[in-house]
Amino acid sequence: MILLVALAAADPLVSPSEAEALVKAGARVLDARGALAYVAEGHVPGAARVDWKGATTGGLFSGKLGDPARVAAFYAERGVDDDRPVLVVGAWEEGWGEEGRVWWDLTYLGHAEVHVLRGGMKAWTGSREVMPASAALGRFTPRPVETMRAAMETVYDYGGLILDVREPEEFAGARKYGESKGGHVPGALNRPWTQFLGVEVSRGPRTPVAPDPGTPITVYCTGGVRSAMVALVLTDEGYTSVRNYDGSWWEWSDKGGAVSVK
Repeated sequence: MILLVALAAADPLVSPSEAEALVKAGARVLDARGALAYVAEGHVPGAARVDWKGATTGGLFSGKLGDPARVAAFYAERGVDDDRPVLVVGAWEEGWGEEGRVWWDLTYLGHAEVHVLRGGMKAWTGSREVMPASAALGRFTPRPVETMRAAMETVYDYGGLILDVREPEEFAGARKYGESKGGHVPGALNRPWTQFLGVEVSRGPRTPVAPDPGTPITVYCTGGVRSAMVALVLTDEGYTSVRNYDGSWWEWSDKGGAVSVK
């Protein structure tokens, strides 16, 4: 219990040694990678696999979070409990930011202590297992933190920055993932999401998105996954007013939002 209390103030992103300490202290571990990687590459002992799409509503080309009660039940079935810390492991830059989306889902729904392993499963230094793990039913009560979420009709209401974290070709109009139309939200700043993971990209190293950590920032991508990962990193860096637009470009382009093309 002392260890859990000590870790309660830890940053959202944790190191491999911090992750191992969380596991030893009894944290619920969720693996956000695909089914094949979960088995073929092994997973943290006891980790339950979770598919972020299981918490959404609206079909294949939708990233919108479902009804809070239903989503809370979805995670409780995977062992998430109000009083138990959660460690989420993913594929880092080899994925799409799924671990960040799971972090955002749970934190938005009011869970008090959710952490993500920095660097993903390849950074894990502990033992691994390959057999799927079962989880006892948890008790997770949804208490949505509305300041963490943007909706289509409120994207501009928040002020500050609108951050598009898709790749430059998507921002410029490429339709790669089932979008109704190409382009970007007028006024948005484009910063590819991998820059936030410390991954070198052609556009060079990342500069701070804003000098003031209190600057309101609304982040979006295609379906609210890459953007959730960036929201996680920005929160870890000390930004205090970050919202994820989970509907993102799938919703914006489909529902008639204003579009700019670079």
